[in-house]
Amino acid sequence: MLDALHGAGLATEKNLTVGAAYVYSVLKSAMEGNAQAMRIVLDLVDENPEFKHKKDMDKKLLKLKEREVSAKEEGW
Repeated sequence: MLDALHGAGLATEKNLTVGAAYVYSVLKSAMEGNAQAMRIVLDLVDENPEFKHKKDMDKKLLKLKEREVSAKEEGW
C-alpha cells in the first residue's frame, strides 16, 4: 500500500499519514464500485446531489429572508 500511496502522490517518506491511507483506501473502493465509498468521495468533494440540493435551497431561503429584512427596514 505504501508504494500505491507514493504513486498516487498522497504520501512521501516525510508526510505519510493515516489520513492519506484512509483517503487512498476510500478512493480505491469507490473506483472498484463500492457505493458507500462513492458517497463518501462525493461528500468530500461537495458533489453529493442530496446535499447540493439542500445547500441550494438554503441559499434561496437566505435570499428571501434578506429581502424580507430589507423590505421591513424600508417600511414596506
